[in-house]
Amino acid sequence: MIGDEYQTVRTPLEWLIDLLRYFPGEDVPSVLRESLKLSDPLLKLFAALSLLRRLEPVGATDLELIAASHQTRQKQWNQLRELQMESLMPERWSAPELLAASELVNWASHPMELGVPPEEIELMQKFPVEIDGREGCVPLPIPRVPKAVGTW
Repeated sequence: MIGDEYQTVRTPLEWLIDLLRYFPGEDVPSVLRESLKLSDPLLKLFAALSLLRRLEPVGATDLELIAASHQTRQKQWNQLRELQMESLMPERWSAPELLAASELVNWASHPMELGVPPEEIELMQKFPVEIDGREGCVPLPIPRVPKAVGTW
């Protein structure tokens, strides 16, 4: 869980890194590449997306590290699709089950829900669906609630 103190610093950094995509200048890409070295996967995601929006390359290793985080995986997938660059999403992290787990973590972590990510996520069931003429399955992940949250 991210503490309130860090969150007060993190949020403005997210905005700043995101806004850098609009700044002119030859130094901006190097600043964004330095941001890719941060340990926070969300800040790395904003740096990668800003670079991609500037049509600058982002390494597969960086995209892999971002996608490995439940917190950023779904956001990364959504943004790459918006940019029509979904081919850059690491294949091992683009499985529907893993995207659903990422979405669940983001939902559960919200302060108006559990406020913390689940300790564990278990895939309970898949439901058959047809989207755009293609058949597939929608996963239903279920969180294991952290003990600190209590019982329902």
